[in-house]
Amino acid sequence: MTSIRSPKPLDLKFQPSRWLCGYFIALHGIVALSLWLVLPSIFVIALLMLLLVSAAYYVLRDVYFCTQKSVGRLAFADNHWRIYQGDNRVTSAPTAQRVERLDATVLPFGLVLRFKLANGRALSVPILPDQLSSDHYRRLRQLANFARAT
Repeated sequence: MTSIRSPKPLDLKFQPSRWLCGYFIALHGIVALSLWLVLPSIFVIALLMLLLVSAAYYVLRDVYFCTQKSVGRLAFADNHWRIYQGDNRVTSAPTAQRVERLDATVLPFGLVLRFKLANGRALSVPILPDQLSSDHYRRLRQLANFARAT
């Protein structure tokens, strides 16, 4: 819950993140390498296909916002959060829904916001500095720290 003394409204449209893309590729690469060291080659080749599909899915969803579950925009105004989910390549507007923020994890290299959707599920949104302008990223970090302290 955010207090009544909340800061100015934010409307954040995310850009593709090289850091997040590198993280997904590195993580899947480490798993592939560890499988190669443990399992026979025939099994590793089959599992590499699954790893490639998994890496492609996460990169398309969280880096390039090309699926219906992608969060490409986040807004805060009047003590309410709103997320916009949908494919950025489609000309129609993404679906917007009002959400309740559960908590925020603010780290030196990024932050993770957790939201409760209308259907009761929790949604985590990782945000790295290269996804936003430096001013918007600073304001979002301040808002996350402010809301956590109250």
